[in-house]
Amino acid sequence: MAVDNVTFTAFWDVPGNPKTTYKLGHVRHAQKNNIDYMFTDQHIDSNNIKVVHKEYNSLPSFNYLNKLSQTIEKTNDNISFKFPSSLVTPSVFLNLVRIWTSKMLLFKEMQAIRLDAKHITWVDCIHNTNREKIVMSSHSACVINRYPAGKFPECPFGLTQYNLPEIKLSACVMKLPVDLIDQFLAVYIDTLNIVDCEYPVYDEEIVLTCMHAAHPDLFHIINN
Repeated sequence: MAVDNVTFTAFWDVPGNPKTTYKLGHVRHAQKNNIDYMFTDQHIDSNNIKVVHKEYNSLPSFNYLNKLSQTIEKTNDNISFKFPSSLVTPSVFLNLVRIWTSKMLLFKEMQAIRLDAKHITWVDCIHNTNREKIVMSSHSACVINRYPAGKFPECPFGLTQYNLPEIKLSACVMKLPVDLIDQFLAVYIDTLNIVDCEYPVYDEEIVLTCMHAAHPDLFHIINN
């Protein structure tokens, strides 16, 4: 029997991560947020979340991020997060970006686990803005949030050389019909490769923002 929607999240411990959300406890919040599955390399004893064991080194983004990896390996300077609040070492930043950019790529692995699902939804462990609206949407595109006007940093990562599209997407909750996954991921990978060549540093939201600008038909923004 088909299931309308399956939710998933992921967590890999990155020592040296100074983000506030990291200190809040991703696993504990995921358990509270009624999420069906979690990709992780951690041992989690939980009755309400199914663990999919996945080693960090097997993240799908390891096949990409070539220029970013080379750039970071050559620098000794600390890097700012997209919302400039704290600096992080280059190695920690790269470890985090590999996780962030794998979010979308993990949809394919989730689809293979739940062949009975009609839709699959990524839900961040901590932030899940408009989760109910997104999950309830029956739209045939990727249902996602955008950043409200003025809420996205003018100089992401503390840099000025960014000419981003006007609409900035948020990756905290994303819902995809399974029939769209292959097409969506093909365009996502193409965009990821373009962004990797054109931007000095980036994350998954930069990739999705650029992808939306070029392929708006693949998205439905829930809070437009």
